[in-house]
Amino acid sequence: MSDQKGLPGSPGSSFLPALTFRKTEGERTATLFPGGRRFALLTSLIAAILLLILFRTGSLQLFGKNDVFIPETVGQMSEITLEAPRGDIVDRNGIPLAVSDALDRVELVSTRMTNEQLNRFLLDLAILFDEYHCDFNSPLLKWFDLPLEFRDENLLRTEASLRFVFRQPLEDISYWQTDKDLFNLIDRDKAVTERQKRRMVREDPEEFFYFLLDDYFQIEPDRVSGSRLYTDGEAFLIMQLRYLLLENNWLFASGQPVLIAEAVPEGLAARLIEQNYKYPGVVVTKHYKRRYTENSRYVGHALGYMGRISSSEYSLLQAAGYGSSDMIGKTGVEQAAERCLRGEAGT
Repeated sequence: MSDQKGLPGSPGSSFLPALTFRKTEGERTATLFPGGRRFALLTSLIAAILLLILFRTGSLQLFGKNDVFIPETVGQMSEITLEAPRGDIVDRNGIPLAVSDALDRVELVSTRMTNEQLNRFLLDLAILFDEYHCDFNSPLLKWFDLPLEFRDENLLRTEASLRFVFRQPLEDISYWQTDKDLFNLIDRDKAVTERQKRRMVREDPEEFFYFLLDDYFQIEPDRVSGSRLYTDGEAFLIMQLRYLLLENNWLFASGQPVLIAEAVPEGLAARLIEQNYKYPGVVVTKHYKRRYTENSRYVGHALGYMGRISSSEYSLLQAAGYGSSDMIGKTGVEQAAERCLRGEAGT
């Protein structure tokens, strides 16, 4: 008989038979992730979220810079000259004879709004002014206005359709409407083509109102359906402010401030400063008005007076930092002490 003792697996052998174990998919997962399938799922979810955050952050940094701003915080840098107060004139006992009173004024700087945004913004500004019973003096009213009997009405509380009138002779109105820096319309006798006829001078006030409403300022973009965004009163307030910007278009387009109102109430000035995020481009600055006190009546001839700088004076004083619209002393102490009294403007 052959000896089977030394063979593994034989009855008399001391060795166990060789066995092969294969791990199932679940067992392999359990080995890699001790917590089981739930832990694996949670880990994968967290990794996916982190990758998504990383991708979104990278795309915002590289391609979507404008998306990280909100409208109230978008702005442009603009340098504005701040007026300096003129020095006081006092007598030898320190009694004031000429002083400078500080007044708040509101100016507007372009923030590159769209036409629709600008119209809405100007109406919001007009509503705020009305809340403080403050007016802005629009030059449009010199030419185009409500009839005299309706000029005291509050335009924000008027729902009805309005009537309008021209406040200058028709010849002057025609010259005004054909101004190339303003509306650039065409005289009726010069309009030949259909395109020119659409740009003819509007001799009827109602037609001119709708020209400003629909065509020029595009306050109501949807004229086909007849639906309106604004009442006539609201639209007319927007027109007044839009025309104010139009007359100062060079300043506004170049980022310089356009004066909206002077000597506004302190409450309105404080509101605009505190809520400047709601009124982008609105700047509240100090304006100084020269005032001669009651005591100056005895020495008025010696004090002199102030006036706007002339072209000849400007050519001499430009190198000293004077502007083309500055006020300077013309006679008396105001003139003799000009260099001492004049303040230094800031930015």
